[in-house]
Amino acid sequence: MKSSFLNCIKDGKNIDPACGSGGMFVSSSDFVNAEGINANSVMTFYGQEKVEFNAKLCIMNMAVHGLNAKIKSGDEANSFYHDAHNLEGSCDYVMANPPFNVDKVKAESTQNAGRLPFGLPGVNQKKEVSNANYLWISYFYAYLNDSGRAGFVMAASATDSGNKDREIRKQLIQTGHVDCLMSVANNFFYKVSLPCSLWFFDKGKKEELKDKVLFIDSRNYYTVVDRTLNEWSEWQMKNLNAIVWLYRGEKGKYAKLLQDYWTQIINDCKELDTEFESVSVLLKGYGEKLKPLRVQILDIIKNAEDINQLLPLNDLLKKYTTELNASLKALCEYGDGLEKGEAKEFAKSIDETASTWDRFKKSVSASIEEVVSQIKACRTVIKEAKWLTEKFGDGTYTDVLGLCKVATIDEIEEKNWSLTPGAYVGVARVEEDDENFEERMTEIHKELLTLQAEANQLMDIISANFEELGI
Repeated sequence: MKSSFLNCIKDGKNIDPACGSGGMFVSSSDFVNAEGINANSVMTFYGQEKVEFNAKLCIMNMAVHGLNAKIKSGDEANSFYHDAHNLEGSCDYVMANPPFNVDKVKAESTQNAGRLPFGLPGVNQKKEVSNANYLWISYFYAYLNDSGRAGFVMAASATDSGNKDREIRKQLIQTGHVDCLMSVANNFFYKVSLPCSLWFFDKGKKEELKDKVLFIDSRNYYTVVDRTLNEWSEWQMKNLNAIVWLYRGEKGKYAKLLQDYWTQIINDCKELDTEFESVSVLLKGYGEKLKPLRVQILDIIKNAEDINQLLPLNDLLKKYTTELNASLKALCEYGDGLEKGEAKEFAKSIDETASTWDRFKKSVSASIEEVVSQIKACRTVIKEAKWLTEKFGDGTYTDVLGLCKVATIDEIEEKNWSLTPGAYVGVARVEEDDENFEERMTEIHKELLTLQAEANQLMDIISANFEELGI
């Protein structure tokens, strides 16, 4: 497996014509290194970045990661007007996150610079390209060799823009090299909240897939970090990858992912059982209701024969969390009701190093909180395993309403050459269970407290400014 992977990328050329500080290069190298292969020995990274400061950061980034990179910057690296490395038609990979909706690009200079297999996008009366999204898209396609692949971020509007953009998109689709389109929700960027889409080209597509495009709508599938940022967790990214693997017929990768889930869940639960033993000591007699749950969890781990038989652990771990918190509350209420000296002796009967009841109570609460956090992490993995297996079972691709759809070129033509995933996958009814509601309300409460603190700080600043002005 590893040798075949190496043969696919040996002496590979990877270009990012809007490379910025080199983040895409580092991500690419991390992927290759994860296969046990030294990315620097099998790949060369070519970058163009017209902003000199960003280019210097990129060169430093490449040096820190020990990557073989060739970065050009300044006017000669403006991708709209220069193919600085002369790599048209010769790259194995393109990965990029270009600036969206760039305007005032000189049409004549762009035309002379080439790499436009489908022609120029619309040109205005000033002889300028007023939106450069399809210049970038054309470049990414033009750089690929006969078996090259491209993956890039693009403004969400580009999947359905009209006029000359639609004509370019039509020609692009008719090549049979558009592999996958994915819609991404708001707030995946640190500085801006706009939605985007991920595009994937593959000039080496299997013959049976050349008249098909995979559409994925991930706008309802992500993890909320805070009120301004969303992300995909590690397992959510693996699940999204799994959809593409099954579409391509790569069932072995899917089976490996199920095995990874199995291993992770088993190991997490074994680690939790060690924590449960410690917790039972700290709770003394107040954790009796936890014992049968612990036995059930261990029984499932011991007897489960496939991933589906591990999924009931989610409900058991939820019950364990509820009982754990109730046991902690009962313990604390008992200790709080004792006289100070009695409470101290009670604490010492559980932990001989305890100096006061209050300190012991804080210590126990912190320990329980840590266990609850570990349980939550384990349950998250189980829930993601359930999300995947409920949709694709043991490894057969199927269209899922609201999530994914394989469309033929004829179907895309019927939709006026739109590449908007939502137009194909449809809309599934969103069902938010009580547990998700509770978690989201907890997140909202934390956000509200943060906003209140920020508001109080602003009021203090405003009041101080008024005082300085004598108002």
